[in-house]
Amino acid sequence: MDELSVKEKDLLERIKAKPELRTLFFRRVKGLKWFDELYDAGYFAAGNIPAPVPAKEEGYVNIPYWEAVNYLVSTVAEVTDQSAAVYAPRFLAIIADATAYAKANGFSNYRVWWSFAEVISQIPVEFVTLEHLEAVNYWMEDKYDRGLVSEIVATKWFPKLLENADSHALELAQRLLDVLFEIDYSIEEVAGRSKKRAQLRFDHYRAEKIAKKISDLAGRRLGAVAVLAFELKLTRLLQELGNDTWSAVWQPAIEEHEQNAYRDRAENVLLEAYRDALCGYMDANAAEACDYARSLLEKPYQTLVRVAIYCIDRNYRQCLSLAGDLINGGFLQANFRHEIWHFLSRNYGEFDAAQKQRVLTEIAKKVRLDDNGAVLEVASAYERSTWLAAIKDLGAEEAARYQEAVRVAGVEPDHPDFSSYSSAGRVDQKSPYSAEELGSLSPDELAKTLREYRSGGGWQEPGIEGLSKAVKQTFKSAPLKYCDQLDSFKELDLAYVYSIIEAYRELWSEKAGLPWDGLWKSLLEYIAAILKQDLFWQSGNAERRKEFVANRYWVVGSIARLLEAGAKSDDHAFPEKYHTDVEALLRLILEREEGEIIDADSDAVSVAINSPRGQTIEALINLALRACRLQDRLNTRDHSEAWERYRCYFDAELERSKKGVYEFAVLVTNYLPNFLYMSNEWVIGNLSRIFDQADYMRWSCAIQGYSYVSTVYQEIYSFLKVHGDILRVLDDKIIKDRVEERFLQHIVVAYVNDYESLDDENGLMRAVLNRAVFDELQHLIWFTWTLRKEDDGKTRKKVYALWPLVLGKMNFSRKEDRKLASHLCHWAGFVDHLDEERKKLLAAIAPYAGEAHNSYDLLVNLARISERQPFEANEIWRTMLQGAAEDYPEEAIKKLLVSLVEQGPVGVREARETVSLYLQKGMIRPSEWLTEIVESSKIQ
Repeated sequence: MDELSVKEKDLLERIKAKPELRTLFFRRVKGLKWFDELYDAGYFAAGNIPAPVPAKEEGYVNIPYWEAVNYLVSTVAEVTDQSAAVYAPRFLAIIADATAYAKANGFSNYRVWWSFAEVISQIPVEFVTLEHLEAVNYWMEDKYDRGLVSEIVATKWFPKLLENADSHALELAQRLLDVLFEIDYSIEEVAGRSKKRAQLRFDHYRAEKIAKKISDLAGRRLGAVAVLAFELKLTRLLQELGNDTWSAVWQPAIEEHEQNAYRDRAENVLLEAYRDALCGYMDANAAEACDYARSLLEKPYQTLVRVAIYCIDRNYRQCLSLAGDLINGGFLQANFRHEIWHFLSRNYGEFDAAQKQRVLTEIAKKVRLDDNGAVLEVASAYERSTWLAAIKDLGAEEAARYQEAVRVAGVEPDHPDFSSYSSAGRVDQKSPYSAEELGSLSPDELAKTLREYRSGGGWQEPGIEGLSKAVKQTFKSAPLKYCDQLDSFKELDLAYVYSIIEAYRELWSEKAGLPWDGLWKSLLEYIAAILKQDLFWQSGNAERRKEFVANRYWVVGSIARLLEAGAKSDDHAFPEKYHTDVEALLRLILEREEGEIIDADSDAVSVAINSPRGQTIEALINLALRACRLQDRLNTRDHSEAWERYRCYFDAELERSKKGVYEFAVLVTNYLPNFLYMSNEWVIGNLSRIFDQADYMRWSCAIQGYSYVSTVYQEIYSFLKVHGDILRVLDDKIIKDRVEERFLQHIVVAYVNDYESLDDENGLMRAVLNRAVFDELQHLIWFTWTLRKEDDGKTRKKVYALWPLVLGKMNFSRKEDRKLASHLCHWAGFVDHLDEERKKLLAAIAPYAGEAHNSYDLLVNLARISERQPFEANEIWRTMLQGAAEDYPEEAIKKLLVSLVEQGPVGVREARETVSLYLQKGMIRPSEWLTEIVESSKIQ
């Protein structure tokens, strides 16, 4: 070993005398030649390990560095075979002594442990003992951070141990595996009851990373030892938490899958580690691993059985002898659904005839019963269809049986490989029971649990809000489990009733593949049972609740949205046989639900579409529309009979709007195109009642509803024009800001479609021009620009006619009018050719293009025009440069210059004169672009 030089020994004296130099020294020093001197000087003494110190902020600590340890990290790589016998024990002694000192004095330092982990992972394996792993075990208990140590130990050291074939290294690896996946158990008090939680020693991100890194490798190299170690930990966890029978809820798929929402829990990480270890074992020693998998099928833990099925499926050729065990009826059940379904889907084609027949027989036995033990044919067929979906493409008989089951069920199964499927994600707010815990209960048990639950009410404590969200997730995950027993849930707190209805509404909206015919029957019966309870309609149920949970208004709104969704689309609607039932429910609500208050300052549309009564009316409108559409198909577009069935409701609602119930006053105009379809005669005949100027609130509601209609109907427009409604809107101080723009748009559309004429001095377009209100003209200009279409000569002519009239209203000495001129630059998009008239129009506005930042649009359009008329476009360009000059968009300016340069020397001269205007304003980029263009074109 080289000795230290005089200069190096002098350096040691200086850092001894000046402690402030030590940090820099230990960051840079490296090499075993320093070890003895540093060791003898006491820098590695156990008592030097620093303990955490309180930070300035109360409740926090600072974790100091032990600078001397940096030297061990940077030097340990030199502890090779030649020097190991001398230095390896001494390095390990430093680690053991410092850890023991910290443990004895009741503190920890994860920064030091991190460094020690780096060191021990590089020490030759033969010098490391099981006692040293107890130090690692202590590091993994650090209360401030365990992740840094665990990652080094797991991703660097553990694989290195497994690469070493000797028994000592494998023994160390086995113990290290146990240390890494140690599970801590704790008791939490949630809503007054105790709940046990399991937790790994490090955060779930590192837990997943570590499990992925080492589990498969452990199974391959340690074989049964690793697999049994994971099995022992997993079975202990299942016993402690008592959650084995509902593992299909907290881990829907054994493989990695988007449905596995709870990836951050110890049970999920450990299950996946066990899975990967067993798969690694299968790959390395299929015969032994298959024997082990066979033993798992007889275990009392369903979770272990699921892992076994998964691994057998993935290694079917090696585990052929186990096929018979898996196709018996004991495994064709909900808890094993995902694994058995995919086992059948992937391997059924290789079964022999007897095995296939056994599968078909077991599937045929699948039935669902009601409370009285009678067979539910539709639900039973749906259940069989989910299993048959796995094999329907693997034989003629299988396909036929599947089609028959689908015919009876009325729908193809959605996500048939899952007994419950969630698309709503996890419950974010705290609930006293998780969704998977609720899902493990029978319908009666669940109803009883919800009835008996009482919220503690404390701030940030689990409560009814979180529980109601968990209820929705539970029903969404397993809708068929509860559909036949919804009556059990009719008298629950409205928070839960709302969640149940919302669960099915969302499933419907997501077009979940379920037997909806039967489901709609159950849902309508459930809704009817709720609405027919007098208690439901008591005033107290409509009051805002302390918790952010449903009251009666929420429930009625949810019912209405569900029924509306069921009628809205012919491609996805409840059967016509339920129309009468739905109508009865909507009638009942309209008879009992009061209207929301809408006053002069209200956004009437927002209030109407969000009020329970308004949502019910929307559902009724959609039901009537569906009835009319269905009758059209039968009677060659004669739906008068269907309309007459529902007309009485709309007449009644129109009359009710006279009494201050305004939802329909808003919605009848908001749905005006739909009412015109159902009965044009009824709409036209009631226009004076709908737009009743004698009743301001009624008129205001109708106007606000109509402002959302984008189509301009000539007959409606003419009525509003003649009766002065549109001009009244433009002058109304209360609703003007909410509806003005839509009515200005109607005027423009009417003008383009010849419902308005510029020759009509009493016309509305003339009225807008004569009013000369800045905001009105600005919107008119913008909306007209949005109507531009390529080769639309009619609109272009209309714009050309309107343009000079707009310009005629401007006084360019006023800033607002200069801004309007700038906005008119948008209309350059209508110009396809520059004749004298068009040049005059553009020249009038071009100097003001920059007033409202519209130079960009004008330049883009001039560049387009320059392709055919470069000199004319350049003329307008120079006019623009009389005002503000912009040297962007770059591509448009370059296009203008190229178009000029392509005309030869004359064009180049014109281009140079134009860019000189930019130079006068201090902008050099256009001149540089022109130089590049000219040089590339070789024109001087």
